[in-house]
Amino acid sequence: MSISIVWLDENLAKIYDFSEFRMERRLLRLGGAPEENDANLGRQVASATQILVLSPGAAGARFADSLRRADPSRAARVVGCETLAEAEDQAVAEYAFRYFRKPIRRVL
Repeated sequence: MSISIVWLDENLAKIYDFSEFRMERRLLRLGGAPEENDANLGRQVASATQILVLSPGAAGARFADSLRRADPSRAARVVGCETLAEAEDQAVAEYAFRYFRKPIRRVL
């Protein structure tokens, strides 16, 4: 099972990919039109079997809606869309445990 958590706002996306005991963080600068950003972000999480979307505002819901329109099969892998003001590693790890029961011991 491949799990990704995506935190995004209008300018930045952080993608957290999870393995057995750690999470790896990738940064993606968003600079184009929202549709372009959403498509690029969708490609970044294409291999995930489960996706949790976090954001401080409307960007997360917009991304989830964009996935539903562009790729319903990938959108079906979105397990939730939650509000999180800042993408701090500990807060993201808590969501990982809450949604996926993933105990995270190390962040890369």
